[in-house]
Amino acid sequence: MIVKVQSFNNSELFLNSVKTPVKILDIYKTKDHLEKGDLIYIQEPVSISYQKGMENMTSIRGYVLMNDHQEYLLFLKHLDKVKGYKYKKSEEMTYIPVSTRFSKYCKEESPLFIDSKRIEEGEIHYRDFKDASV
Repeated sequence: MIVKVQSFNNSELFLNSVKTPVKILDIYKTKDHLEKGDLIYIQEPVSISYQKGMENMTSIRGYVLMNDHQEYLLFLKHLDKVKGYKYKKSEEMTYIPVSTRFSKYCKEESPLFIDSKRIEEGEIHYRDFKDASV
């Protein structure tokens, strides 16, 4: 599925992901019965934990969380399920990125190229590049 969406700021935190509600602004390709204006959920592959007043965020394979109230072009697929399983109501409307690095584009974000060693060594933190396309 390929859609243009606007994200909202009331995401729900899970163990290894963040479930973010988005409003569909435009639909470019889908097999689902969705329309402009529909609300769907994106299961973003990011883990956030809080320890002793310190926030720790772990990104899965370079994924960067969507920022609140921004428009994105997304390449999505349904949550995986085993044969015979029926989606519950919210699962029916929940999607995941087809790729962690190449499934989310925002024209308001500017590209930023950084050396991963600088992140590993603690020189750069998520807050330093959260508004960039990495």
